[in-house]
Amino acid sequence: MAKIWRLDDKEIRAVKGPEPGKKVMRLNDGGGLFLRVTAHTDKKGVERVSKSWEFFFTMKNKTSCAGLGPFAEDRQAPGLSLKAARDKAYELRKLVEAGTNPVEDKRSRDAVLCCSRSGEVRGATWDEFRDLDGDRPMWVISKDKTKSGAEYRIPLSPAAVKLLKSLPHKAGENHVFFAPRGGEMSDMTLSKVMKTMHEAKAKKDGKGWIDPTSKRPAVPHGTCRSTPRQWFAELGVERDLAEMMLGHKVGSEVERAYQRSDMIERRRAVGLSWAAFCHGEAVADNVVSLRAGVA
Repeated sequence: MAKIWRLDDKEIRAVKGPEPGKKVMRLNDGGGLFLRVTAHTDKKGVERVSKSWEFFFTMKNKTSCAGLGPFAEDRQAPGLSLKAARDKAYELRKLVEAGTNPVEDKRSRDAVLCCSRSGEVRGATWDEFRDLDGDRPMWVISKDKTKSGAEYRIPLSPAAVKLLKSLPHKAGENHVFFAPRGGEMSDMTLSKVMKTMHEAKAKKDGKGWIDPTSKRPAVPHGTCRSTPRQWFAELGVERDLAEMMLGHKVGSEVERAYQRSDMIERRRAVGLSWAAFCHGEAVADNVVSLRAGVA
């Protein structure tokens, strides 16, 4: 690998803008990590310069870029310091070495943590996420985007919030997981991620990621929807609560006319335990007790 750690904080802070006649300039730190320096004009007509981190990687002879976020000018400023950007680039290089696309990997993890449908993740926009810095973070999907035709609130676990905060933002782009050229991703994106992961693992162990029931390679619906539903059932989560975790309608129209709660705080507790399970951590006792607490 070519020399890495070429930049230093003093050099980065000294950069006042791209080279004359250019709008964009990249400084190479090595190992795929670049500092992007961009000159632009804001809405008030004031010329400004922004600095952000990018990670370039190559998979299957195709080079892609993952935005890591803005450069933090000081400890109080939002964004990533040089050290933090290097640490992040190291993590992403490991993913690439394992055959996983780091850009698409985050989309898949969000779908798993939130038990979401592919379309909900691909169509997610930043204005749908509330209170990410508070005690009750949630994702609110409008009724025109849900399969049920009703607004759906998803309580977010700390793991989901951390993932969202690690994502890059693109000027003029409201999609959380945007396509390389902007806008919503293709409906085949998540399927492609899982296929790539399966092929990489199969190359190593001769097995890959196989659905134990169908005996076929795992797919998004099974991983993000069927797997958590089975886990809820085996853990003793009551049926209505488990169905609501997946955004399903529960009961008849008459029942829903009387039972109007979406049990969001109870679902938050289940979501915390699901996230812990996904990260190989101990499962909280409060999930098991949900059913036991019903008279």
